[in-house]
Amino acid sequence: MTRYLAKRLIQMIPVLLGVTLVAFFIIHLAPGGPMTVLGGDAAQLDPTQVERIEEAYGLNQPLHAQYFHWLSHVLRGDFGISFVESRPVMEMYLERLPNTLYLNGIAILLVYLLAVPLGAISAVKQYSKFDYAVTIFAFAGDALPNFLTALLALYLVAMPSKGAIPMGGIASYGMKAEQVGLWLFLLDRARYLILPLLVVMCQSVTGVTRYMRSSMLEVIREDYVQTARAKGLSERVVIYKHALRNALIPVVTLAGSVIPALFSGSVIVEQIFSWPGVGLLGFRAVAGRDYPVIMAFLTLGSVVTVVSFLVVDLLYVAIDPRIKYE
Repeated sequence: MTRYLAKRLIQMIPVLLGVTLVAFFIIHLAPGGPMTVLGGDAAQLDPTQVERIEEAYGLNQPLHAQYFHWLSHVLRGDFGISFVESRPVMEMYLERLPNTLYLNGIAILLVYLLAVPLGAISAVKQYSKFDYAVTIFAFAGDALPNFLTALLALYLVAMPSKGAIPMGGIASYGMKAEQVGLWLFLLDRARYLILPLLVVMCQSVTGVTRYMRSSMLEVIREDYVQTARAKGLSERVVIYKHALRNALIPVVTLAGSVIPALFSGSVIVEQIFSWPGVGLLGFRAVAGRDYPVIMAFLTLGSVVTVVSFLVVDLLYVAIDPRIKYE
């Protein structure tokens, strides 16, 4: 296993380098530029001022030199200084990262706790009313984009609740556990979590449910499942011991794309619900041409993606003993 992990970690290096290289050059091709943030309209500035600003931020160097300068600092854990807030980018992300992990961590857990049993039961009860209901729900959820689901949640859930379910934010102002008690603090956090969590989960639950149903339908028709039934085993043992475990293998594969999709999808959700996470920070950085913050966001997303696929590959062995690392 150690040899396999080392090999995969080495393979990640050129992937991450390639992604950051392409991203760095693309964002510098966008119209405008950091001077609109750092110095306003460059045409109205004194040439000496423009030169001083560009030199301070290294913008007077060729793009490839800027990239290697940025990369050398990133390897030391330094993503630079924000053009907008004049603060270390790493500090800004570390402040907001726990909020994004809090939202998406709960979402990932609930997605699989809901989608796996829904898909399995739907396959076992194929063509039943339950199966039709799950199928309609799955296709409807896939058809709705995140921003539309968020707007529907605001109009259909938050507004009728008259403040019981907040429309944005992460907690009530000044709400601290040591002042109001742990239970009231957790209840307040739960109220603010409801809408972002529902929207983040929507497409992922429906996608995993459909995938699980399809995988389960394929497995329960296999010969070894029919043989288990012929041996007189109960239907519960046949389904949950023999079929379900093998049906989970393709669904675990899907997790490699579900986890990055949740993080990227939370950009829109965090913007709509004013959730103070890295998605909201990245969205505002793009709007404000804050290059160091944008690059940190893209790098973080790339790391989440490659690590997700590595974790998925490691989970294969836990689910199917026939799969080996070597």
